[in-house]
Amino acid sequence: MRKPNGVIAAGIAALAFLVIGLYAGWKIRNGTAMLEAGRLNIELQKMTDEIADLAIRFERAWRQLPILADEGVASWYGPGFHGKVTANGETYDQDAWTVASPDLPLGAVVLVENVDNDLTCVARVTDRGPYIKGRVIDLSRAVAERLGVTLPGVARVRVYVIPGPQPSKGDRP
Repeated sequence: MRKPNGVIAAGIAALAFLVIGLYAGWKIRNGTAMLEAGRLNIELQKMTDEIADLAIRFERAWRQLPILADEGVASWYGPGFHGKVTANGETYDQDAWTVASPDLPLGAVVLVENVDNDLTCVARVTDRGPYIKGRVIDLSRAVAERLGVTLPGVARVRVYVIPGPQPSKGDRP
C-alpha cells in the first residue's frame, strides 16, 4: 500500500478541519439561533400575556362604561328643601352630590353632563322629582354649581347610569 504524499495528506487534513470547523460553526450558530429563538419565544409569551391582561382590563372597563339613561332639561333645587327627608330616607343636603330622578333607582350613581358646556358631575340618586313637565332630573345646588346651572336655573343634560357597586348611604360617589 502506498503512503499518501504530503500534499494529499495536507488536503485531507484541511478538508477534515474544514468539515469539523463548518460543523462546529453550524453548531455555534445553531445554538445561538436556538438561544435567540428561545428569547423570542419568551418575548412573544410576555407580549401575549400583556395583550391578554389588556383585554381583561378593557373588558372590565367596558362593563363600567356609563349607560345613557335620559336626555332632556335639568333644573336644580336647594334652599326650600334643605334639611327635609328625601325619598330614600336621608336628610336632603343641598351641598351634597345628589340628584332627584322620577324613575332611576334610589342609590344609583349617575354621571350628569351639561350638553351646552360639556361639564360633568357624578352624583347619587336620593330623591324623586322633578315634578315639572319636561324635566328629566333635579340637581342639588352643589351639582348645579359644578355643571354651571345655578344662574340659568335649567340646562340641557344627558344622564348616564354608572354600572357597578353602588355606594352606601353617606358615601360620596
